[in-house]
Amino acid sequence: MTPRCSANYDISQSILYKLHSKKKLSEILGLPLSVLKICKNDSYYSCFDLEQKNKIRSIQQPIDQLFIIHQRIASLLTRIYHPDYLHSGRKKHSIITNASQHLISDKKTLTIDIEKFFPSTTQNKVFHFFRTIFKQSVDVADLLSHLLTFNNHVPTGSPVSMSLAFWANKNLFDELSRFSKNRNTIMTVYVDDLTFTGSGVNSNFLKNASKIIEKHNLKVKKSKVFLYKENQAKFITGTVVLNNKLEAEFKQFKALRVSEFLFLNDPKNEVYRNAYNGRLAFLSQIKPNLKIKMNFK
Repeated sequence: MTPRCSANYDISQSILYKLHSKKKLSEILGLPLSVLKICKNDSYYSCFDLEQKNKIRSIQQPIDQLFIIHQRIASLLTRIYHPDYLHSGRKKHSIITNASQHLISDKKTLTIDIEKFFPSTTQNKVFHFFRTIFKQSVDVADLLSHLLTFNNHVPTGSPVSMSLAFWANKNLFDELSRFSKNRNTIMTVYVDDLTFTGSGVNSNFLKNASKIIEKHNLKVKKSKVFLYKENQAKFITGTVVLNNKLEAEFKQFKALRVSEFLFLNDPKNEVYRNAYNGRLAFLSQIKPNLKIKMNFK
C-alpha cells in the first residue's frame, strides 16, 4: 500500500477517502469539532478588492482557524495523483510546462478561458465531489463543503481554491480530455485556462467543447477564446509558442524592467527584491541567461 504521507498516491489512499466521522475529520484537521462548526460562518474571511491587469478582483481570504483548515485540506489534495493534462497546483509543473505541451507549430491551437471559474464552482459542486469521488458520508461532505466555500462558492483567495476548483470540476475536465483524445488533440489545463492543439482543432471543435463546458454549468469567456492557425504565434498562459519554440510575452519583459528599476533604486526593500527575483526566476525558465542577474542576498 502507498504510504499516506507520500506524494502522488491514488485518491483511495487519501486519509479523506471514505471518511464517515466528523470526529475523525476534526482529528485530521487538528481542531475541535466545535471550532469546525463555528468556522462555517463567512465572518472567518477577510474580503477586499485587488487590482490586477487593470481589473478589480474580489478576494475572499480565510483567516484564523479557517485558514488552518484550508491549508491542511490543500496539502492533502495536492498529494493525490493528478491527470497528466493538469499543470496548475502541481510540483514541477507551471505555465511553462503547460505551454511546452503545445510546441507543435504546424497544428492549430485553441485557447479557452472559463468565465468566473471560482465563483461558478458552487458549494453543491464541492459537496458532490466529497460525497461521490471521496465517498464520504453526507454529514462529513456537507461540513467540508461549507468550511471550504464562501457565500456558496469556492473563495478566490484561499490556499485550497486552485485544487478544490479542479477536483470539484474534474468530471468536466475528464470529459474534455476524452473528447480531445478522440480527435487526436493535446489538451492541457492551467486553473481555468484550457489549451488544445491538433489537426482536429477548428470552429466545430470549439462549438462542441463549449457545449461540454456549459453542460457542467460553466461558461466560456468569449473574449478570451482564440483559435490560432498553423505556424501562427500562439499566446498560451503568459508565453508565446512560435516556430516550435517557447518565448516570453513582451509584457513579461516590460514587467521585469519595471521591477528591476524599483529594486535597483531601493535594494533593501524586500518586496521589490522578491518581486524582481520572482520575475527573473520565471523568465529564466525560458531565457536561462537571465539567471546570472538573480540576487538572493
